[in-house]
Amino acid sequence: MKKLIVFAFILVATATAKAQTSFGIQAGANFATLKLDSDDEDIKSKVGLVIGALADIDFGSSISFRPELNFIQKGYKIDESGYEETLSLNYIELSPNFVYNFTAGTGKVFLGLGPSFGFGVSGRIKSKDGNDPEEEEDVDFGSNDDQVKSFDYGFNLLGGYKLANGLFLSAGYNLGLGNLSNLEGDEFEAKNRGFNIKIGYMFGGNKSSAE
Repeated sequence: MKKLIVFAFILVATATAKAQTSFGIQAGANFATLKLDSDDEDIKSKVGLVIGALADIDFGSSISFRPELNFIQKGYKIDESGYEETLSLNYIELSPNFVYNFTAGTGKVFLGLGPSFGFGVSGRIKSKDGNDPEEEEDVDFGSNDDQVKSFDYGFNLLGGYKLANGLFLSAGYNLGLGNLSNLEGDEFEAKNRGFNIKIGYMFGGNKSSAE
Protein backbone atom coordinates (compact mmCIF):
# COMPACT_ATOMS: atom_id res chain seq x y z
CA MET A 1 0.00 0.00 0.00
CA LYS A 2 2.77 2.44 0.97
CA LYS A 3 4.77 1.52 -2.13
CA LEU A 4 1.73 2.26 -4.33
CA ILE A 5 1.29 5.73 -2.83
CA VAL A 6 5.02 6.52 -3.07
CA PHE A 7 5.06 5.38 -6.71
CA ALA A 8 2.09 7.67 -7.48
CA PHE A 9 3.82 10.62 -5.81
CA ILE A 10 7.06 10.06 -7.76
CA LEU A 11 5.17 9.87 -11.05
CA VAL A 12 3.36 13.14 -10.43
CA ALA A 13 6.39 14.97 -9.03
CA THR A 14 8.62 13.95 -11.94
CA ALA A 15 6.10 14.81 -14.63
CA THR A 16 5.14 18.18 -13.15
CA ALA A 17 8.69 19.53 -12.99
CA LYS A 18 8.41 21.41 -16.32
CA ALA A 19 4.76 21.05 -17.24
CA GLN A 20 1.53 22.90 -16.56
CA THR A 21 -0.45 20.92 -14.04
CA SER A 22 -3.95 20.96 -12.61
CA PHE A 23 -5.35 18.74 -9.88
CA GLY A 24 -8.86 17.46 -9.42
CA ILE A 25 -11.33 15.33 -7.52
CA GLN A 26 -13.93 12.93 -8.86
CA ALA A 27 -16.68 10.56 -7.77
CA GLY A 28 -19.09 8.21 -9.46
CA ALA A 29 -20.30 4.65 -9.87
CA ASN A 30 -18.52 1.47 -10.95
CA PHE A 31 -20.55 -1.31 -12.59
CA ALA A 32 -18.39 -4.28 -11.71
CA THR A 33 -18.40 -7.97 -12.49
CA LEU A 34 -16.00 -10.92 -12.64
CA LYS A 35 -14.85 -12.89 -15.67
CA LEU A 36 -14.77 -16.54 -14.58
CA ASP A 37 -13.14 -19.47 -16.37
CA SER A 38 -16.55 -21.14 -16.71
CA ASP A 39 -20.10 -20.08 -17.45
CA ASP A 40 -21.66 -22.19 -14.71
CA GLU A 41 -22.87 -19.20 -12.71
CA ASP A 42 -25.24 -16.41 -13.73
CA ILE A 43 -22.83 -13.55 -13.01
CA LYS A 44 -24.36 -10.07 -12.99
CA SER A 45 -22.89 -6.63 -12.47
CA LYS A 46 -22.74 -4.99 -9.05
CA VAL A 47 -22.86 -1.21 -8.57
CA GLY A 48 -20.13 0.22 -6.36
CA LEU A 49 -18.55 3.54 -5.45
CA VAL A 50 -15.51 5.13 -7.05
CA ILE A 51 -13.99 8.28 -5.56
CA GLY A 52 -10.54 9.77 -5.79
CA ALA A 53 -8.06 12.39 -6.91
CA LEU A 54 -6.26 13.01 -10.17
CA ALA A 55 -3.81 15.27 -11.92
CA ASP A 56 -3.70 16.52 -15.50
CA ILE A 57 -0.17 17.28 -16.64
CA ASP A 58 -0.14 19.24 -19.90
CA PHE A 59 3.08 19.11 -21.90
CA GLY A 60 2.01 21.89 -24.28
CA SER A 61 0.49 19.68 -26.96
CA SER A 62 -2.68 17.63 -27.37
CA ILE A 63 -1.17 14.86 -25.23
CA SER A 64 -1.28 15.00 -21.44
CA PHE A 65 -0.49 12.66 -18.56
CA ARG A 66 -3.47 11.94 -16.27
CA PRO A 67 -2.64 9.81 -13.21
CA GLU A 68 -5.61 8.87 -11.00
CA LEU A 69 -5.64 7.43 -7.48
CA ASN A 70 -9.07 6.08 -6.57
CA PHE A 71 -10.94 4.11 -3.97
CA ILE A 72 -13.06 1.75 -6.07
CA GLN A 73 -15.52 -1.02 -5.25
CA LYS A 74 -15.54 -4.15 -7.40
CA GLY A 75 -17.14 -7.59 -7.25
CA TYR A 76 -20.22 -9.31 -8.68
CA LYS A 77 -23.76 -10.54 -8.06
CA ILE A 78 -25.32 -13.98 -8.62
CA ASP A 79 -29.08 -14.42 -8.74
CA GLU A 80 -30.35 -17.78 -9.99
CA SER A 81 -32.84 -20.46 -8.89
CA GLY A 82 -33.54 -18.79 -5.54
CA TYR A 83 -29.85 -18.39 -4.65
CA GLU A 84 -28.38 -14.90 -4.24
CA GLU A 85 -24.77 -13.92 -3.66
CA THR A 86 -23.02 -10.54 -3.63
CA LEU A 87 -19.25 -10.11 -3.47
CA SER A 88 -17.84 -6.66 -2.65
CA LEU A 89 -14.09 -6.02 -3.04
CA ASN A 90 -12.62 -2.64 -2.10
CA TYR A 91 -9.42 -1.45 -3.77
CA ILE A 92 -7.06 1.49 -3.79
CA GLU A 93 -6.25 1.77 -7.50
CA LEU A 94 -3.60 3.74 -9.38
CA SER A 95 -4.22 4.44 -13.08
CA PRO A 96 -1.44 6.37 -14.88
CA ASN A 97 -3.18 7.29 -18.14
CA PHE A 98 -1.97 9.08 -21.25
CA VAL A 99 -4.69 11.25 -22.75
CA TYR A 100 -5.37 12.86 -26.13
CA ASN A 101 -7.29 16.16 -25.92
CA PHE A 102 -9.08 18.18 -28.59
CA THR A 103 -11.33 21.24 -28.50
CA ALA A 104 -15.06 20.74 -28.98
CA GLY A 105 -17.43 23.66 -28.45
CA THR A 106 -16.59 25.55 -25.25
CA GLY A 107 -14.69 22.64 -23.73
CA LYS A 108 -12.49 19.68 -24.57
CA VAL A 109 -12.96 16.03 -25.35
CA PHE A 110 -10.35 13.69 -23.87
CA LEU A 111 -9.59 10.07 -24.74
CA GLY A 112 -7.05 8.03 -22.85
CA LEU A 113 -5.57 4.68 -21.94
CA GLY A 114 -3.07 3.19 -19.57
CA PRO A 115 -2.38 0.43 -17.04
CA SER A 116 -4.09 0.05 -13.68
CA PHE A 117 -2.66 -1.27 -10.41
CA GLY A 118 -4.97 -2.14 -7.53
CA PHE A 119 -4.39 -3.11 -3.91
CA GLY A 120 -7.24 -4.88 -2.10
CA VAL A 121 -8.00 -3.36 1.30
CA SER A 122 -11.23 -5.07 2.37
CA GLY A 123 -14.08 -7.24 1.13
CA ARG A 124 -17.44 -8.72 2.08
CA ILE A 125 -19.55 -11.57 0.72
CA LYS A 126 -23.27 -12.01 1.36
CA SER A 127 -25.33 -15.04 0.36
CA LYS A 128 -28.92 -16.21 0.72
CA ASP A 129 -30.40 -19.53 -0.36
CA GLY A 130 -34.19 -19.48 -0.70
CA ASN A 131 -35.89 -18.69 2.58
CA ASP A 132 -32.78 -19.36 4.66
CA PRO A 133 -31.33 -16.44 6.67
CA GLU A 134 -28.75 -14.30 4.89
CA GLU A 135 -25.14 -15.20 5.64
CA GLU A 136 -22.35 -12.63 5.63
CA GLU A 137 -18.59 -12.83 6.11
CA ASP A 138 -15.42 -10.86 5.46
CA VAL A 139 -13.20 -11.60 2.48
CA ASP A 140 -9.57 -12.35 3.37
CA PHE A 141 -6.74 -11.19 1.13
CA GLY A 142 -3.62 -13.33 1.03
CA SER A 143 -1.87 -16.25 -0.65
CA ASN A 144 -3.85 -19.21 0.73
CA ASP A 145 -6.25 -21.21 -1.44
CA ASP A 146 -9.29 -19.79 0.37
CA GLN A 147 -8.08 -16.19 0.12
CA VAL A 148 -8.18 -13.56 -2.64
CA LYS A 149 -4.97 -12.10 -4.06
CA SER A 150 -4.55 -8.54 -2.82
CA PHE A 151 -2.72 -7.21 -5.90
CA ASP A 152 -4.59 -6.72 -9.14
CA TYR A 153 -3.52 -5.21 -12.44
CA GLY A 154 -5.14 -4.52 -15.76
CA PHE A 155 -5.73 -2.16 -18.66
CA ASN A 156 -7.72 1.06 -18.47
CA LEU A 157 -9.67 2.98 -21.15
CA LEU A 158 -11.34 6.35 -20.57
CA GLY A 159 -13.05 9.21 -22.34
CA GLY A 160 -14.94 12.33 -21.38
CA TYR A 161 -15.64 16.00 -21.76
CA LYS A 162 -14.25 18.88 -19.70
CA LEU A 163 -15.86 22.33 -19.59
CA ALA A 164 -13.80 25.51 -19.55
CA ASN A 165 -14.73 26.08 -15.87
CA GLY A 166 -13.06 22.80 -14.81
CA LEU A 167 -16.11 20.56 -14.49
CA PHE A 168 -15.84 17.25 -16.33
CA LEU A 169 -17.73 14.05 -16.99
CA SER A 170 -15.92 10.83 -17.83
CA ALA A 171 -16.59 7.18 -18.56
CA GLY A 172 -14.12 4.33 -18.38
CA TYR A 173 -13.64 0.60 -18.72
CA ASN A 174 -11.19 -1.54 -16.75
CA LEU A 175 -10.06 -4.89 -18.11
CA GLY A 176 -8.55 -6.87 -15.25
CA LEU A 177 -5.69 -9.13 -16.26
CA GLY A 178 -4.68 -10.54 -12.88
CA ASN A 179 -6.16 -13.81 -11.64
CA LEU A 180 -7.63 -13.19 -8.17
CA SER A 181 -7.64 -16.89 -7.31
CA ASN A 182 -4.74 -18.63 -5.51
CA LEU A 183 -5.66 -22.09 -6.80
CA GLU A 184 -2.88 -23.77 -8.74
CA GLY A 185 -2.94 -24.33 -12.50
CA ASP A 186 -6.21 -23.97 -14.35
CA GLU A 187 -8.45 -25.01 -11.45
CA PHE A 188 -10.15 -21.63 -11.27
CA GLU A 189 -9.65 -18.13 -12.64
CA ALA A 190 -11.45 -14.92 -11.75
CA LYS A 191 -10.64 -11.52 -13.25
CA ASN A 192 -12.15 -8.12 -12.51
CA ARG A 193 -14.12 -6.22 -15.11
CA GLY A 194 -15.81 -2.85 -14.70
CA PHE A 195 -17.45 0.09 -16.44
CA ASN A 196 -17.51 3.39 -14.55
CA ILE A 197 -18.95 6.86 -14.90
CA LYS A 198 -17.56 9.82 -12.93
CA ILE A 199 -18.12 13.54 -12.48
CA GLY A 200 -15.32 15.76 -11.25
CA TYR A 201 -13.69 19.16 -11.02
CA MET A 202 -10.17 20.33 -11.91
CA PHE A 203 -8.43 23.00 -9.82
CA GLY A 204 -5.74 25.28 -11.22
CA GLY A 205 -3.94 24.98 -14.52
CA ASN A 206 -5.46 26.27 -17.73
CA LYS A 207 -9.19 25.57 -17.65
CA SER A 208 -9.87 27.38 -20.85
CA SER A 209 -10.55 25.41 -24.00
CA ALA A 210 -8.30 27.70 -26.02
CA GLU A 211 -4.66 26.64 -26.13
